[in-house]
Amino acid sequence: MERIKWIDVAKGIGIVLIVLSHNNLPTGFREFLFSFHVPLFFFLSGLTSHKHITGFKEFFLKKIKSLLVPYFTIAFITFIFWLFIRRFDLDILNVDPVKPFIGIFYGNGFDPWMIFNAPLWFLPCLFTVEIIFSCVLLLSRKNAYISMYLVLFCLLGFLDQLYMPFRLPWGFDAALVAVVFYGAGFLLKDILAMLNLRTQLLVFVSCVLVSYITNINMGMNDINWMIYSNYFLFVLSAFAGIGGCIIISQWIKSFGILEFIGRFSLIIFGFQVLALKFTKGVFVYGFQINFESTKNSILWCLAYTFIALAFILCIINLYKSLRFVIRKKMMHSETI
Repeated sequence: MERIKWIDVAKGIGIVLIVLSHNNLPTGFREFLFSFHVPLFFFLSGLTSHKHITGFKEFFLKKIKSLLVPYFTIAFITFIFWLFIRRFDLDILNVDPVKPFIGIFYGNGFDPWMIFNAPLWFLPCLFTVEIIFSCVLLLSRKNAYISMYLVLFCLLGFLDQLYMPFRLPWGFDAALVAVVFYGAGFLLKDILAMLNLRTQLLVFVSCVLVSYITNINMGMNDINWMIYSNYFLFVLSAFAGIGGCIIISQWIKSFGILEFIGRFSLIIFGFQVLALKFTKGVFVYGFQINFESTKNSILWCLAYTFIALAFILCIINLYKSLRFVIRKKMMHSETI
């Protein structure tokens, strides 16, 4: 599938907001970001999904390669790193390493199952979402029936967070809610590509108003932890935030750095925890900055976020350069 610039820009905006939200932000701002930034990625995944599934087995194997292989690779790398640094952190020193190790296979971000890299819950959850939605498509390809299934999943997600006494593996609980955003992206992909400027302005203003009204009436919402101050207001607020981000992305679709960041959002997603820990460690131990004094400061959180992103992007560029040099030398040796 050919890459669409504004979708990569939307991913770039989303991953910047996710990394930013994993800092010690002021409560209100953090609650606002959590109201839509993860649903945005489920929506974008549905937006870029294929309309037709030729075969379930082929689809299943493809998703194992694109989601589970990166998940297990990043999980084992960050778990080993966590084993090394846990001796320096009194808060996690008493955590039995066996449980997080099992958590890699349990695939649920509920603490302490993924204490080594909590954001990784998204990948097995997205895998579950993709499988659920593929089953929906096998049952019916009509938009009306797909919409009915999404409403059903939304209600099941509501009941699950009220009555389920334990967390299901592979983020299945969260997937019941997340599939609603994924399916909406799937259903709206053609419509979003045809919006004119007047419609974009109308949608953007509506989304801003809805987001403002819903957020002043909500507290913290977190799909991973299944925390909803108001479940249905959260769903509405998430769609408003998604809509706002989509329109902004279409307006600034030539923003190169965000497009570049969006192309590598999965790598950034997986290694953001390491990058943030490294960045904060440099400030605290290298520059003797009092970490407590930086909490609840948007400026410090922005600094941590952009330095961490720059660190990851430098590693990506270094890897790409080395791969290019190696390939060039191999081609040269073959011609000799």
